Amino acid sequence: AVMVISDVKFSFKYQTAEKARELKDKNVQIYMAPIMESRDKSLTMLKRWASQPWQTNYERIPGLAALKHNNAIFVQKLLVKFCPDS
Repeated sequence: AVMVISDVKFSFKYQTAEKARELKDKNVQIYMAPIMESRDKSLTMLKRWASQPWQTNYERIPGLAALKHNNAIFVQKLLVKFCPDS
């Protein structure tokens, strides 16, 4: 499994999409954890790159301030999604 923590400012959209497709073809689970205050169209792309169902393999962190002040909560959420046996 692979967890991608991203600021959603990807420079190589095509190459990233190709790599996500390659990983999925190898049955590698892809988890996406974008750190972004607002919800915009770029998040839709990350949901597509995440393994399906994306609701299980995607967790948006609503900005750096939220991460800083609620670090333990987001660590717990991501850990439980990424490693459910933990």
